[in-house]
Amino acid sequence: MIRISNQLIVLSMLSASSLAIAMDKTPIHQEIVIKEITAISNPNQVSSLNNNNALLISNPEGIYTVDWKENKKTDDILTGKYTFGILPNKQKTAVVVTPIEEGISIRCKKQLFDIETKKLIWEDNFDINPSFEPSGTFTRSGNLYMVKGDGNIHCSNGKYYYAREAGTGYKGIITSDPTEEKIFFVKTDNIANQLKSSLCTTTFNEDLFPQVSSVELPKNSTDDIPYARLHSPISKLIALCYPLSIIWNIFDQSKKIATDVPDCCLLAFHPNKPFLGILTKDGFVEIRDVIKQTIMAKTNESLGTPKDGTAANEGLIDFSQDGENLAVIVNNKCFVLSNLYPKNN
Repeated sequence: MIRISNQLIVLSMLSASSLAIAMDKTPIHQEIVIKEITAISNPNQVSSLNNNNALLISNPEGIYTVDWKENKKTDDILTGKYTFGILPNKQKTAVVVTPIEEGISIRCKKQLFDIETKKLIWEDNFDINPSFEPSGTFTRSGNLYMVKGDGNIHCSNGKYYYAREAGTGYKGIITSDPTEEKIFFVKTDNIANQLKSSLCTTTFNEDLFPQVSSVELPKNSTDDIPYARLHSPISKLIALCYPLSIIWNIFDQSKKIATDVPDCCLLAFHPNKPFLGILTKDGFVEIRDVIKQTIMAKTNESLGTPKDGTAANEGLIDFSQDGENLAVIVNNKCFVLSNLYPKNN
C-alpha cells in the first residue's frame, strides 16, 4: 500500500505552475455525470450520510435529508429559527446549530441535535464576543470541541479545557484528527506589523490543560489569515485555506511541508483513496490524484462561477461514504456528480 506521506516529498518540490503543467500532460476523464438536486430550495450546506444515496442539506429554513437519486426530500431534521454551522459529526449522527431569537443569531449559544431522533442532546453558553464566535469541530470519538477566543474549550462530553495558545490571535475554522483525540487550529499574531501563522495541534487527555504543539506556516504574500479546514481521513494531511485570496495548501504534518493546490476554490478529501475533489475558481469540478500529481477527471461544463466568499464557507463540498459520488453547492445550487473516475480506476 502506498502512503501519501512518503510521496509528498516529490510533490512539495513542485511549484504551483510546475504542478499544473504536470497535471495537464495526463489524459482527463470527462464523462462525469452532473445532476442538479432541486428538492431543497436555496441550499447553503451539504454533507453525505452513511447511506450513499442520502444527503444532509440545509437552507435558511432548516436541515433536511434528501435521496439525491430520486431528487426527493425524505425528512425534516430541524426547522425554525436557527443558523446552521457544523454539519455533521464523523458518525453522521449529529449537527450543531445556533438558535435565533427576534431575528438575531445568539452567537453565545451552541446546540447539538441528534439527526435520527431530532432531539437536543447537548447545549452550552458562551460569553458574548462580537468579534469572535466559538469555532468547533467533531473528533473521531464523536466529541464536539468548541474553542473560544480566550483559550477556553468546551466539550460535549461535559468537560472543559484551557489552551493558552488559543487565547490570543486565534482565527477561523478548525478541524480534527481522524484517529486520535486531537484538534487543529491556526494561530495568527501580528508581530511588528507582520502576520505570523502557526498550525497548532491540541491533544486531549484527562488533564485540564491539553498538550499543544505548533509549527510555523509559510507566509502568504497577501497577508491573508489561513484556516485549518479539513483533515484527510487516511493520512497526515491538512487542507489550509486562505479564504480572501482563495489560496489552498495541503500541509503534510509528517514532513512539515505545504504544497499549493492550483486553481482551487473548494476541496474535499476522498474517504479512502489519495484523491481530492476540487471546485475550480471558474466552476469546473476536478478529481486530482495527490500522489501521481495528475487531474484524473474533470467536468466538461462549469457549474457556475463561484461567488466571492465561497472559499470561506464550510459544508459546500463532500464525497459520499464510498467515494463514488461528490456533492457540491455552487451559488446556492446543489449538484451531485457521479461516474467520477476513468474505467481503469
